[in-house]
Amino acid sequence: MSSSRLSASASGISALSDFAELHRAGKLRILAISGAERSPLLPEVPTFKEQGFAEVEGVGWNGVYAPARTPKPVIDQLSSAIVTALRTPEVTQKFIAVGLEPTGTTPEEFAAIMAADAARWDPIIKASGFAADTQ
Repeated sequence: MSSSRLSASASGISALSDFAELHRAGKLRILAISGAERSPLLPEVPTFKEQGFAEVEGVGWNGVYAPARTPKPVIDQLSSAIVTALRTPEVTQKFIAVGLEPTGTTPEEFAAIMAADAARWDPIIKASGFAADTQ
């Protein structure tokens, strides 16, 4: 699994990597990021929590999925290989360069993250009236 910090802009919330180069060039200023900690991509940018908005925290994530009923030993072997790769300096730097922070979790940890995010965001999504276009 990898995560990407989010940044607030005049037009909404985006991945930090979308604006990092503009920030570095002085063409826009990122005021805060939504991660629990500062990002190695832009360590000078504080978190919302540091700015006094402790309730503003959100991190996007990416993961690898396998078909249903894939045997656990296969899942464990794939997970181990992915985590090993994510922890190499070469892969870590490539992820960070595009604004992603590789973490590498177990399948169980990743499932818990997904469940926690669903529990947190489902009521907000429902209250907003948002409906995804699935066509």
